[in-house]
Amino acid sequence: MAFYPVFQMVPEQNRNGEYSLSFSEEHEEYIQPCFVIPSLALNKWQENKLYMPGEIAGIQVNFNLEAQSPFFYIIKDERLLYEIRFQVLYVNTLNPLINPENLFYGKFDFEYQGLHLPFITPYTRFVIITPLDLLVMDELYRKHKACFVGLTPSFGKKIE
Repeated sequence: MAFYPVFQMVPEQNRNGEYSLSFSEEHEEYIQPCFVIPSLALNKWQENKLYMPGEIAGIQVNFNLEAQSPFFYIIKDERLLYEIRFQVLYVNTLNPLINPENLFYGKFDFEYQGLHLPFITPYTRFVIITPLDLLVMDELYRKHKACFVGLTPSFGKKIE
């Protein structure tokens, strides 16, 4: 069993129209961040564990994500009133007629091209996961001061 972090990164597009990832602190301008997991975590997804650094009432914690499939993950935490669901981002995510198990997710992973290679090693490619419960996340902040941050060079600790 391996532990994989959920990182917080920002997508960026180069002059050739190709997308890559980096950390928001590597940019002067604000770019909307997203959560990403190492592509390796999708292999043997039943055995792997994901964790997301965050806070509850100002105390740093790691939230565990349970895999429901290679494409869906849930934060279930006894300290929180509600669960938070995440979905791997891929083409046709919003199309209910397509079975996600039949999609090839490899085309939707992105390379990290920032300055913190030693920090992200051994991972180099990532897939984006999107929270499906933004209103629930807001409610958890109001009730518990719960923040879901993700691992960055300036927040959280890497579990080896």
